[in-house]
Amino acid sequence: MMTTAVRFQAEPMECDTDEEMSVEEEEALKKYQSRTGRGRKSVAGERYNPEEDDDDEPIKVVPKTDDQRARLQVASKKVMLLNRLDEDQLTNVLDAMEERQVTADEVVIKQGDDGDNFYVIDSGNFDIYIDSDNGPQKVGSYDGSGFFGELALMYNMPRAATIKSSADGILWSLDRKTFRQIIIKANANKRKQFEEFLKGLAVLENIEDHERSKIADVIESKKFQSGDIIIRQGDVIDSASFVYFLMNGTCSISVNVNGTDKVVKEIAAGACFGEVALIKKEPRNATVTASSNVVAGVLDVNAFERLLGPCKNIMARNIDKYAEELAQLSVEDKE
Repeated sequence: MMTTAVRFQAEPMECDTDEEMSVEEEEALKKYQSRTGRGRKSVAGERYNPEEDDDDEPIKVVPKTDDQRARLQVASKKVMLLNRLDEDQLTNVLDAMEERQVTADEVVIKQGDDGDNFYVIDSGNFDIYIDSDNGPQKVGSYDGSGFFGELALMYNMPRAATIKSSADGILWSLDRKTFRQIIIKANANKRKQFEEFLKGLAVLENIEDHERSKIADVIESKKFQSGDIIIRQGDVIDSASFVYFLMNGTCSISVNVNGTDKVVKEIAAGACFGEVALIKKEPRNATVTASSNVVAGVLDVNAFERLLGPCKNIMARNIDKYAEELAQLSVEDKE
């Protein structure tokens, strides 16, 4: 099911289908912040620092049936914050999560309250409200999947919105302490690694540090084995499409000419690929295959549109380069 959600945080962090706030939503949020004395800049300044609170107490374990664990594993795969965990960390998080049954019209989170839990949706629909002069204003919803509640835990601030169930459903909750012990620490380490990597990319050399930080917040890493096809020529661009930043390994780029696949070039760590089709909104014009084991940073099409605007002119130059390479390949084929 489609999720239309607004995440009130200093940097967008979307793994499901978060969108930019509308003017009305932004104004409503500003009114709330003016009453609480908290604005977006102050939120960013209060980011929880895991290095200052290294709590090594044992992680709690909540017993689960086989069915519960299976459902939790399915739900967790859709959560970006959990995708950055290694196997042991994810196991500890899943062990600590508790099932919560909710009924229609139940308030799960109330705007202004202290943050106590992070929630992952197993089933059910949940609406997002923020206070306005005319009463609570609905600004988004989660339909059947998604996560919420991380903002207050990450930035040490009161709940920025009210989350209310519109139907019976099931949530998985993770307490504040475990969230900080594992998730924030793991994501902070990954974020730092991504920022260092992004600093070395020529295609991003003209963006500001804060823009690079936003990209580091939402970029994910994907692994491919030698021989895996990462992009296939002719694939159409949709919401599941990515732009790729090659972090480790090598790839070959090939095009099909008169029924024969021919390699155009080999690329190595630091290369960006897949951006041409996203810029032109046309099918993929080449096939990219892993020549070795590969690790690539990926941004989905929505994050690409939202965060890489300052880089599009530089990326667009590759369109002309690819066109020249394809033209040369065509000439060589005729010869």
